[in-house]
Amino acid sequence: MSSPGDWYQSLPPVCKTWGTACMLTTVGVQFGLVAAQALYLDYPLVINKFQIWRTLTNFCFLGPFSFPFVMRIMMMCVRGGYGFRAQGVARRAQGSGLRVKV
Repeated sequence: MSSPGDWYQSLPPVCKTWGTACMLTTVGVQFGLVAAQALYLDYPLVINKFQIWRTLTNFCFLGPFSFPFVMRIMMMCVRGGYGFRAQGVARRAQGSGLRVKV
């Protein structure tokens, strides 16, 4: 892998989608395009006002740009791709469990 583009293309589709969503959500909040209050999971708003995006967006906002944000994205890419690259059902189940814990 000689470039960041090659690395990105080598990621499994789920990791690419989730990582891109996390990056876009964080960029949107940092530049004021999206309010962080519109992203958190609030069950009364989901049920009563049918704001179903809250069930997904709360997993996409990882905080402001900082070193911990970079580490979260890297762990998501490295550990998330582990289950998809492993051979066998048991290894995939182990990788799924890692994604749930992160």
